[in-house]
Amino acid sequence: AFRSASDCVAVGENCSNAALTIATGDDGATWSAPTLPTGVTSLFGVSCGSSSDCVAIGSTNGSGGRGISGAIAAAAADAGASWTSPTVFSGGGGLSAVSCDTTSDCVAVGNRLVVSTADGGTTWKTGRLPAGIFYLEGISCGSTRDCVAAGSYNVSPAGIGITTTNAGATWKNRTLPGGLIPDGISCASPSDCVAVGAAG
Repeated sequence: AFRSASDCVAVGENCSNAALTIATGDDGATWSAPTLPTGVTSLFGVSCGSSSDCVAIGSTNGSGGRGISGAIAAAAADAGASWTSPTVFSGGGGLSAVSCDTTSDCVAVGNRLVVSTADGGTTWKTGRLPAGIFYLEGISCGSTRDCVAAGSYNVSPAGIGITTTNAGATWKNRTLPGGLIPDGISCASPSDCVAVGAAG
């Protein structure tokens, strides 16, 4: 996630499959690796709503994302130098993607789960997904309330796109063309988005 022209934060795992976050302030010439709080075992996505405020998402149990229990979100207000203790969610698997449109407004999606925050990750609300959705791979918010998420159904390997106009509280199904099973999506505005993935 880019915070400015030269400042970035990245998340993932190290060679021991432990969660890792790194930050740079010089276009990637040097990186720091701050210590993560207890309970963060896997991180799959990060988004920064300002030059200092970021939210990272993942799981508390194992790696790989799909089917993982214990979805989490952790916030940083110092450009990723330190992170809050994670919020743990029930009712789904790990979170795979997050989009922060402002310093305080973020929406995250994953395995049968969508959550949103309006205060930079201090508190979260769980949204209601359409029936049959198994896993959401990507999300992008073109405004504070308008987001598009994409993933797959649980019955067959068919792609699904969903949209919200109320910051993730409720969603509507959208048909994807050409059998696309999306892995990522990016929206430049509430109506202009591009998704990529695999076909069939």
